Amino acid sequence: MTDIEQILKSEVEKYIDNSPYKNDKTIGGLSNRLKYVSENVNEVTENVNRLANEYLEKNPNIDAKELIEIAKNLIQRFLASPVNG
Repeated sequence: MTDIEQILKSEVEKYIDNSPYKNDKTIGGLSNRLKYVSENVNEVTENVNRLANEYLEKNPNIDAKELIEIAKNLIQRFLASPVNG
């Protein structure tokens, strides 16, 4: 399960790292980071879900609930990324 967790984490971190406003610590930067997340949350969610579903298809004996929880936590991490800069 750690292999898919790392894959999903890398996917989410890619979006967090690609934010053009991640180093702007001003109020305007926060606003821009929030806008970036808002504009990209659907794409991040779709990619995480797609990767998780592909993994689940190839590994049907894994704990699907645990995989869903991992995916959910990583999407929440992306949603919280504007606050963390």
